[in-house]
Amino acid sequence: MTRYIIFRILWMLVSLFIILSLVYVITRFAMLDMHNPPPKRTMEDNWMIVRQQYLSYMRNLLFSGDWGLSNRGRDVWTLVIDKVPLTLRIMVVVFISFLSIGFGLGLLAAVNEGNIIDTIIGIFTMVFSSLPSFIIIVPLVIGLGYMLQWLPAQYPLSVRFDTQTRLLGLIIPILALSGQPIATFARLVRGEIIETLAADHMLIARAKGLKRNQSIFRHALRNSMVPVLPEIPTMFLFVMLNSFFVESFYGIPGVAKLFLNSVYQPIMDTGYFLIDTNIVVLISAFYAVLGLSANLFVDIFYSVLDPRIRVGAKR
Repeated sequence: MTRYIIFRILWMLVSLFIILSLVYVITRFAMLDMHNPPPKRTMEDNWMIVRQQYLSYMRNLLFSGDWGLSNRGRDVWTLVIDKVPLTLRIMVVVFISFLSIGFGLGLLAAVNEGNIIDTIIGIFTMVFSSLPSFIIIVPLVIGLGYMLQWLPAQYPLSVRFDTQTRLLGLIIPILALSGQPIATFARLVRGEIIETLAADHMLIARAKGLKRNQSIFRHALRNSMVPVLPEIPTMFLFVMLNSFFVESFYGIPGVAKLFLNSVYQPIMDTGYFLIDTNIVVLISAFYAVLGLSANLFVDIFYSVLDPRIRVGAKR
């Protein structure tokens, strides 16, 4: 297991390097191609310029840990790292929420298959699994924020707001980001548990006197989670993608909002826009690390969930 983890971490570093290289080269080339006044440079000239910039950037990054400066001359690392705690706090809460609540709802629906509890949970999961976060957040802001005024309608940015108000300002985005993954995960868990209970070895165990709840908690639970685990990184990826809109819509000064502002910086009355490449690269690294870590977490959890599975073992 240790050897496999080390191997995966090395591949994560290689994947991260490839991702950052592609992001840097594509954004730099797009900037040169967009802002190309007469006399026009050829594509070959642009590639030569990008190549020199890329080599210089990677040399500074790998040997000095320097992520460069933004278009406005600010240190990129300091600028991004100030936004990370807020976004990371939201991501962690959403991740824990959809795993725990989704698993609990799926298990509850499977245990009560066919009765009123299963029907209510089924309606909830059917509705919310089809509603992305950027749709859910609108009625939450209107209802809980403007009409009932239970929660802030926009994230409280002013320094005059206390810690409690700022924490309340995280509830709406967390609810918006959690709805779809909780519903999707609950449906997956319910379906797999019911399917596992219908397997031949489970039917034989029931025929020998094992009660339904015993068969669920002793055997079905562990076996049914194996095919569900690969879906976790995918759902987490959708959460990260939805966070771009949620942070911008709700005014959260996090990483996602900074990323969108860095990708598109319009130049007034020109029809052109700037891309803050160094910020985009660092934020891409942040999200890439989150996604790669989620995949590694699932692979490791496989062997914990079922000792018969040995990740990375030779056949």
